[in-house]
Amino acid sequence: MKGKDKETSIEYWQKSVEALKNGGLDKAAEFAFRARKKEAQSRGYDLAEDTIFGNPLHAKRPASEVDRFEIPIAGVSKETIAKLKTEVTLGILKGENPRATERQTRDSLEDFEWPEFDQLCNEFILTNGWPPFMYMISAYYEIQESSIEQLLKELKKGQLLQLAREYSVNAKKSQTRAIIIKLLADVIPEQGGLKILELVNEKWTPIYLREKRYLLIHMLTMEAYWDGALSEYEAAERVIGDVVIKVQWWTARDEYVCPVCAARHGNIFTRSEVKKIGVPHPGCRCALLPYTVDLARGK
Repeated sequence: MKGKDKETSIEYWQKSVEALKNGGLDKAAEFAFRARKKEAQSRGYDLAEDTIFGNPLHAKRPASEVDRFEIPIAGVSKETIAKLKTEVTLGILKGENPRATERQTRDSLEDFEWPEFDQLCNEFILTNGWPPFMYMISAYYEIQESSIEQLLKELKKGQLLQLAREYSVNAKKSQTRAIIIKLLADVIPEQGGLKILELVNEKWTPIYLREKRYLLIHMLTMEAYWDGALSEYEAAERVIGDVVIKVQWWTARDEYVCPVCAARHGNIFTRSEVKKIGVPHPGCRCALLPYTVDLARGK
């Protein structure tokens, strides 16, 4: 990386993307580092190669895990999967929030089948135990079961007035939304709720799909960091010899932790056991911390 960097940070990020598309993670990380270095210089500080935080060169290990993932979705092309892996890998190199990565996938990944996610949502519906990261998903499902009056509250005033004309309701623009909603709720038959739900879902379906994409990307990002950490633990174990590094499960330790994760809090697992468990799940906020077992001392 010697010599003068004449290109801009944007140009280096573009080169990083092209390198990823061609399978060159080392080159991608190098270009990402140059982009980060340019950005740092524009803010008045330097980013050295041995910098720990915000350095794409230190993110290569988790980034390298993404290409090996079997992404658990269907109904999309191989090209779309490849684009998704590129964006997630680039997001890790950038050190960006999965929310930002999600925005980059909207054009290529609109809707998709995700059986694991659907099953998890059904479990949370039954227990009403939605974790914080799935708040908007829970709101979407709640909307689908709402009464006509609740659905009407989701509509704009112009939409309410249009419905009033269709149902011959004497509603006026000068009236408040609450009054118009009450007038409509009294005359719209139960079967009319499906039409209103369609109107409501013009707003809520894009929100649902956005959150679904985010949760997928968040899960993949977490999995990459966890797998990267496990690889680092394995490398450390080979160096220190008679000390075995396992992992200890830590939850967010609040009222929103799902029952499955709550039961694992504080437990010690081998790395192979962690991989068999199949974590993290969508919306997971747990962490796997290294736990050493000294074979010579028996603890």
